Amino acid sequence: MIKRKNALNKILSYLLIFSIIASLPLGISSFAATVNGKVDFESYKLGYPQTSENGIILSTDKKNAVSGKKALRYGYEWEVSNAKDGAFALLSLDGSKTIELKPATQYQVKFKYMLKGSTACSVDLSFFASSALTPNSPNLRSEIGRAEKAVTVTTKKNVWLQKTVNIATDEVFKEFSGDDCNALAIGFNAYIDSGMGTGTFIYLDDVEIKEIGTAPTYTIKFETNGGNAVASISGLLNKEIVLPQTPVKENYVFAGWYTDKALTNKFSDGIFTRNLTLYAKWIASSGYYIDFNSDSYDAPYKDSAGVQTAISKESFNSPGKSLKYRDIGAYGARRLLITENGERVTVKDKTLYKVSFSYRNYSRTPAYFEAMTSGTSLYTGTQVFGGTFVLSKEDEWKHATYYFYTELFSPEENYLVFYITGDDNNKSDIFIDDIEITEVATPKNEPVTMIIDYSDGENSTYMTGKEDAPLSIKEPKRDGYKFISWSEDNWHINEFWDDGFYFSKRIYAKWAKLKQIQNFDDTYDHTGISLGYDLDMEIYDATKSGNKQNDVVSAPNSMHRIGDKNLKKAFTLFDDSMEPLVPDQNYLVTFAVKVDELDNADGEILIAHTTSPDYAWSCDDDSTYFVTMLSDLPKGKWVKVSYLMTVFDKYLSVFTTGNNSVYFDDFTIEWMPDDAQLPSGESVEISKLDVNTEILTGDDSASGSLSDTGDSSKPLQFVILAVVSAGMLAVIYCYRIKKRRQNDE
Repeated sequence: MIKRKNALNKILSYLLIFSIIASLPLGISSFAATVNGKVDFESYKLGYPQTSENGIILSTDKKNAVSGKKALRYGYEWEVSNAKDGAFALLSLDGSKTIELKPATQYQVKFKYMLKGSTACSVDLSFFASSALTPNSPNLRSEIGRAEKAVTVTTKKNVWLQKTVNIATDEVFKEFSGDDCNALAIGFNAYIDSGMGTGTFIYLDDVEIKEIGTAPTYTIKFETNGGNAVASISGLLNKEIVLPQTPVKENYVFAGWYTDKALTNKFSDGIFTRNLTLYAKWIASSGYYIDFNSDSYDAPYKDSAGVQTAISKESFNSPGKSLKYRDIGAYGARRLLITENGERVTVKDKTLYKVSFSYRNYSRTPAYFEAMTSGTSLYTGTQVFGGTFVLSKEDEWKHATYYFYTELFSPEENYLVFYITGDDNNKSDIFIDDIEITEVATPKNEPVTMIIDYSDGENSTYMTGKEDAPLSIKEPKRDGYKFISWSEDNWHINEFWDDGFYFSKRIYAKWAKLKQIQNFDDTYDHTGISLGYDLDMEIYDATKSGNKQNDVVSAPNSMHRIGDKNLKKAFTLFDDSMEPLVPDQNYLVTFAVKVDELDNADGEILIAHTTSPDYAWSCDDDSTYFVTMLSDLPKGKWVKVSYLMTVFDKYLSVFTTGNNSVYFDDFTIEWMPDDAQLPSGESVEISKLDVNTEILTGDDSASGSLSDTGDSSKPLQFVILAVVSAGMLAVIYCYRIKKRRQNDE
C-alpha cells in the first residue's frame, strides 16, 4: 500500500513539474542549445551596430520602434556617399551575447522594418554566419540567407512592414583566430552604387529567430535535349547555384535552361531553394545566345566608351551576371555584342531578325532599346529599320521580343550593337540578360515588311506581303488599357491609315490607360510641383508631429495649398509611376478636396492641360479649365469632386487661386468613351465623402496587422497550464488529506 502511494505521488509530482515548466515563457524553458527568441534591441550592448562612418544607430524615438523605445537603424547621413556594400550588425537575444548558430541547420527569421526618407532605393537584408569580433569583414562571414528586395522604389514609407525568411548555415563554419565564425549577423545591401541616398533610413525591430531543423539539401538535374550529358548538382538551402559548363549539340547553339519541357519558363534562381529538373533550349547554329555568365565576357566587353556599361552581379535573370547600363540619359550608351567564346555578333544585309532579351528597369524612368549596326569603332554604322522600342518602367525582370530589318551602309559595318537610351530629365539604370538573336526566314515573293510594335514594353511581331496586297491588322488587347489607334511613330504624332502593303513600315499601338491614381504617397515626385512649392504648396504628412490625420484621406500624405500667398498656385498630378494621357480622349477626373480656411471667396479650382509632367505652370489661360468655386464647397469637410473632360495634352495639373488653405487627395483619372456623361448631365458634380481617419500612420498603432499572431496564444497557453497545475496541486492536497484521515482512523 505504501509503495503504491509513493509511486502515485511520484507520478503526480512529475506531472506537476512538467506543467510548471510548460507554463513558463518559451525562452526560459528552451534548452540553451536551441536558438529560439526575439531581438528587440532594448538592452543592446554588443558594441555593434557600428561600421566606420555608416549611420547605424539605436533609435530612441518611440515612433521608430515596434516594441519598447529602441530599434536598429540603417542609413546614411549627408557625408556618406558610397556604401553600396552595406553594413553589418550582430544580433543578440539578451543584448549582451551573440547568437551562436549550429552547422547545417535551418532557421526561420521573422522581422519588422520601416522605411523613412525621400530617396528611392532598393535594398536586400542579408543574414550571415560571421565572426563575433568583426562581422563587417567580408573575409570572416558567409551569407546564409537573404530577404531579396525587402525595400524597393515602391515600398511604402513610415509604415511598419513584416517579412519571414528561412536561412540555413553551412556544414562547416569559417574560422577566425581559432574560433568558428558562427555568430548571427544581419547586413543591408544597396543595389546601386550610391547606396540608399541622403536622409533615407531603414528601421529594424522585433527580429524573431526560430530553429526549425536540419538544413535541407536540394538537387538540380539537367535534361540536355540531345546535347551531351550534364551531371546533377546539389547544395544546401540558400547556397549560390553555380551552373555546370554549357552543353554542346552539333549544328545548334545553346540558348539557356528552362524549368519546363515546353521551354516557356526561364530558369532564373540564384540560390538553392527546391529540387528541379532543367531543360536545355537550342536554336539554329546561325543564331546567338548571350547570358553574360562566363568570365570571358568581363575583359572583351570594354567596347563602350566611358564606364556606362559593365558586367554586373547586382541583378540577373540567368544565374550569375548581367549587362548593366548605368546612369544613362538621352544620349544613351552602346555595347557591341560578343558570344561566350569571344565571337562578335554579326548580321546580314536586308534580313529580318528576331531579338529577345530579359531586362530590368531599376530606376523606373523612361528607357528605350534600339538595335544598331556598326564597325569596330562602335560609333560608325546606322540604326537598323525598326525604330525605338519602349521599355517598361516596372522595377522587375521583364522579357521582350522585338523584330528589326537590316540595311547596312557597308559590308564591314555588320556588328550588332545594343543601344539603350533614357531621356533628358531622368537617369536610368538598366540590366540586360539572356539575349537571343535569330534570323527570320521570310518569303522572297513578299518584299514588304510591316513590323508591328504593341508598345507594351514587351512585344512586337511582323507581317510580310506583296506590294499593294490588302493589309488587315487585328486590334490588340492589353489588360488595363484601351486600344486607341495605330501610329507611324512612337510619339503617336502621325496616324497610320494604310489598308495595303505599300511600303515597309513600323507601326506602334497607341493605348490609353484605363485608370490611374495619385494619392501623393511617398513615391510622389516632389520636383513636379511648381508655381510656389516651398512658398505656398506642401506635401502634408499626417505622421509628422502636430499634424492631423483628418487632413488626409487614404494615404499618410495629401497636397496642401497653405494659403499664405494671394497668387495662382499649381501642382502636377503626374510622376514617374504614371503614364501620359491620350489627347482628344475623354477622361473622368475624381478627387477629394477640403477647404480649411477660406480667406478669399473668389478662389477657384482649375485643371490645366500641360505638355510636360515636370512643369505645372507650362500652360496658358486657353488650356486652363474651371472646375468649381471654393466658396461652393463646405468648409472643414472632405467632399468628392467629379469632372468629365476632353483632354488636349498629355498631362494635367491643378491650379488654385486666392490665399485659401485647401487640402487635396486621391485623384483618380479614368478613360471614358465618347458618349460618357455624369448622372446629372453636367460636367462637374460635388458629393459627400465619408472619410476614415484611422489611417496607417507609421506609429505603434499602425502595426496591429503586423503583430505576432504566434505570440498571441502564449498568454492563453500560460493561463490554461496554470489552471491545470493548480488543479493538480489541489488533487494532491486532497488525496494526502484523505489518506491522513484514513491513517488517523
